Amino acid sequence: MEKLIKLRKECTLYNNNIKYVEALKEERNLHSYSAALDIIISEHRKNNGEQINAMSDIVVKKIETKFSNLFTRLRLGTGTADKNSQVIIEILNSMVLNQDLEKAFSTEVIESDIVKESKETIRKRIEHYKQIKDNKNHE
Repeated sequence: MEKLIKLRKECTLYNNNIKYVEALKEERNLHSYSAALDIIISEHRKNNGEQINAMSDIVVKKIETKFSNLFTRLRLGTGTADKNSQVIIEILNSMVLNQDLEKAFSTEVIESDIVKESKETIRKRIEHYKQIKDNKNHE
């Protein structure tokens, strides 16, 4: 923490600001004009930090409100995708073990008709859902 040192500074203020500082000095029974200025600056710093925190909270709440449906859909979608991936791995593992397969073939090298059909089915399904979404957004 920085060591606090009092320094003398000369400044020029508007008369209404001088009256404000003097009124605070009297109101709080402070021993000096400098003490009143220190209180004003400290309170300003504190209030400024509180305002930033309040504004941050407002922004977070607005984002949550605006995107809560999207966040829910993403959470549910990733959960479903994860479950489906695990099921597929279990099925594939069972098929490989039952058929005593020893070698893997990359789809980059050769792609079976089943994989091609599956990719096409998925592509069409995605197009369909995108169309439904687009129609919903235009209504």
